[in-house]
Amino acid sequence: MTFSAITKQPTLKIFSDYGRKGWLFSSATRGADASTNLYSLIETAKANGHEPYQYLHHIFTEVPKAESLEEFEALLPMNLPTKTIS
Repeated sequence: MTFSAITKQPTLKIFSDYGRKGWLFSSATRGADASTNLYSLIETAKANGHEPYQYLHHIFTEVPKAESLEEFEALLPMNLPTKTIS
C-alpha cells in the first residue's frame, strides 16, 4: 500500500480544522501527540478495510493480553485480517 497525499488531503484538512479549533489555546504537547497517534491509527485502520470503532474495540481488549513484540505487531491494522474483527 502506498500513501497518496491527494487522496488523504480532504481527511487531513477535516482533522486539522477540528484540531485548530480545539487546540488553539492548548499548551499540552503530550495531548497533541496522543491525538495524532490515535488519529493515525484510525486512518490506517480505515485504509486497511477496518471499521474504526470495531478495530479500536478489538485492540483495546487484546492489547492487555499481548506479552511480546510480535503479539503487539500482530494487532496493527496492516497485520490484522478484516475477518478477525467482528
